[in-house]
Amino acid sequence: MGHDITLPSVGAATEDRALEGLYVVAMESESEMGRTRYRLYMIIGLVVSLLFTAAGVAALLTGGGPVLGWAMIVAGLAIAVVSVVQLRRS
Repeated sequence: MGHDITLPSVGAATEDRALEGLYVVAMESESEMGRTRYRLYMIIGLVVSLLFTAAGVAALLTGGGPVLGWAMIVAGLAIAVVSVVQLRRS
């Protein structure tokens, strides 16, 4: 029951290269993208985490749903922790 990836009118070599490119993009590190760009991404992560946390608090306070509110707060805090740890390491 394997799942094969088939792309219309694309050869196997091109398909492998496309998948390989996706892997490389997903695994980009600070040394590959440059320190300034890496730090910018981490700062954007902090801003996004604040937005998630604020939206979660707003959902809790306005009756938007406790599950959604708490999920957004937890997600915001998790993103913040990862961003701060990565900023400290860079």
